[in-house]
Order: sequence, then structure tokens, then C-alpha cells
Amino acid sequence: MHPKFFGDRFHDDRRQHERFFIRLPATAIQDGYETVGEVRNISGGGALFQIDPISATAIYSRPLELEIEGVGRYPAKIMWRSTVMFGLSFQIDESISQLLHTRLMALTRSDPTTGTSD
Repeated sequence: MHPKFFGDRFHDDRRQHERFFIRLPATAIQDGYETVGEVRNISGGGALFQIDPISATAIYSRPLELEIEGVGRYPAKIMWRSTVMFGLSFQIDESISQLLHTRLMALTRSDPTTGTSD
């Protein structure tokens, strides 16, 4: 499955990391259980993860790992949640955050529909 991009990239002064509005298949892994969903946006600092309402009941407030197709696997902490959305903060150091940013830049450049702006 090829990633879907929309709205491309976004950075505002309140955020430490550039945000990429991207749709990628992802899996939350917590206590040995896997919950499949989709990353809706991502930065070097965290991600917006969406799952179906039934699966949402399987994820607790404890730390988890997020495996993102084509990007990697990162430890994360749930900062907030709604019925089907989770705001995740990656628990990674700045060097890994920079590596993640580089991977995201490469993904957005490899998709001809991104229309990224500099």
C-alpha cells in the first residue's frame, strides 16, 4: 500500500518538530497485543493514530510501541485520546527524532502526489 499524503507538511511555531500530514498503516503494540490502525499525521515528536472504535477499547494509557509501515517502530506515550484517535508522544532522543524526520522527508519526496512545498 502506497502512503497517502494530504495537506503535505506543516510547521507552526508552537511545535518543536515539523508535522507531516500523511496516512500510513500502523500497528500499536502494547503488552504483547497488536492493534492495527492508521497514522494520520506525524512529526519527530509524535503522531496522531486512528483506529476503529472497537479496537480502541484494547489500548490502555500505558506506554506502547508504534510500528509504522515504511518508517519504523518507536516507543510512545499516550498524551490524549478520543473515541478513535490517540495523540502519541514518541519517547526517543533527538538523534532518533532527526532520523525519523529524514525518513518522512524521503517518503514525501518519493510520492508524486505530495506536492510538497519548501
